[in-house]
Amino acid sequence: MKVAHVIFSFNAGGAELMLIDILNEQIKTSNISLIIINKSYSQDLLKKIDNRIDIHFINRPKKSRNPLYIFKLNRLLFKLRANVIHCHNDKAIGLLLNIFKKISMITVHDTNITSNYFKRYKMVFAISKSVQNDLANRYNITSVLNYNGINLESVQKKEKIEKKKSYKMVCVARLQHEKKGQHLLIQAVSKLSKKGVNNFTIDFIGEGDSRQHLIDLTKKYNLEGSVNFLGLKSREFIYNNLKHYNLLIQPSIYEGFGLTVAEAILSKVPVLVSANDGPLEIVQNGDFGYCFELRSVDDMASKIEYIIKTYASAEMNKKVEEGYIYCKDNFDITRTSSRYIDLYNDKIVQL
Repeated sequence: MKVAHVIFSFNAGGAELMLIDILNEQIKTSNISLIIINKSYSQDLLKKIDNRIDIHFINRPKKSRNPLYIFKLNRLLFKLRANVIHCHNDKAIGLLLNIFKKISMITVHDTNITSNYFKRYKMVFAISKSVQNDLANRYNITSVLNYNGINLESVQKKEKIEKKKSYKMVCVARLQHEKKGQHLLIQAVSKLSKKGVNNFTIDFIGEGDSRQHLIDLTKKYNLEGSVNFLGLKSREFIYNNLKHYNLLIQPSIYEGFGLTVAEAILSKVPVLVSANDGPLEIVQNGDFGYCFELRSVDDMASKIEYIIKTYASAEMNKKVEEGYIYCKDNFDITRTSSRYIDLYNDKIVQL
């Protein structure tokens, strides 16, 4: 089996980090190549890819319409003679010759994506039931579910849930408040502070265009002593340090999956998520974590206060332990990668 993964850029992001894990698993059983179309990639990320994987750079300037780069891409695909072309950006198929479109597949990594390209792929993979339903409802596309996965051995676990005098909370996400909702979390913290509930700190891990806006909000509400911006951290750092937190909060306004929620659950850290489809799917509507009403600052503040007051309760320990077993059984990168190989084979047989 020869598989060519195609992606436009390769910088720090959820899709890129997931792809690294898939590449490193699939190379154990198949011939795997990675093609990066744009001249936009992180050397640090590239170093995390198994050296048995051939990496090819088209080096197209972003948004360039120069046909030379299309020719370069298709010439490379002829040379590779792949059985499957697995794309990770919807518009990639627009650069492929018809002969390659017949073996093209795509993973859709989020909901609310506007695209005219999905129906042109021979197979569409959804990373969650939420994404699967979104594709069906908005595009009438029947996609194949394959959950994102995590390298289970890499995630360090909290030994015990214990009551504390002060609680460390964390939000791990790109700083893009219109989608990720960090501004709502800051407002919720402000409400708690005014009520005298201030025995906690919140660390924001991530970078993005909303950084200054969120810093300004923190100053506006006089929360500089409670809210910290740690910047972008490596996945290794996150996997090693999640266990030191008492709660992960994901206030997203929309989210196709929410891998950081699963990572926290696998670290045996309690989680609080907004009631949108992706995160709710992971916590199974509250069985394995706490939820608050979508976009509701008041409900988020109320749930944070409740979690602090009832910390280390039987309810919390049940959610943590059962959630750990559920995520371990469903979000294993080995399972994700091998299922892709099986699905490739099924489609090749059909072709």
